[in-house]
Amino acid sequence: MQVYKNLGMIKILFLVSGILNLLTAITWLMLTFVGTITTIILGCGGFILVLISAAACIFDFICYNRLNRLYKTGTLRTIQIAAVLDILAIFTLNITSVIFGIIILVKLSNPEVKQELIQSGIS
Repeated sequence: MQVYKNLGMIKILFLVSGILNLLTAITWLMLTFVGTITTIILGCGGFILVLISAAACIFDFICYNRLNRLYKTGTLRTIQIAAVLDILAIFTLNITSVIFGIIILVKLSNPEVKQELIQSGIS
């Protein structure tokens, strides 16, 4: 089995970002319940933040799984979507995921990483 160092780093970034997005989603969910009790507008705003965090979390874990197994074609598009969702996590105040999303997008523009994606068969 070949070792892909850049894909391994991206995989770890997705794992950490997924865990952070999960914790953020849980936090915003609890704050949404409190906000809904206080006022409906705060509850609706919190619900949108929960959806952003949950979507980013789900996509992070999907990308981690695909990079872990290296078996699915079309993974590049999923990685790009997950990185953009991580950048949108700025609205949920999850700065670490934003930084990871930017790093992943910069890494994907590297020709060496593109070559690893082609060699692994998941591009």
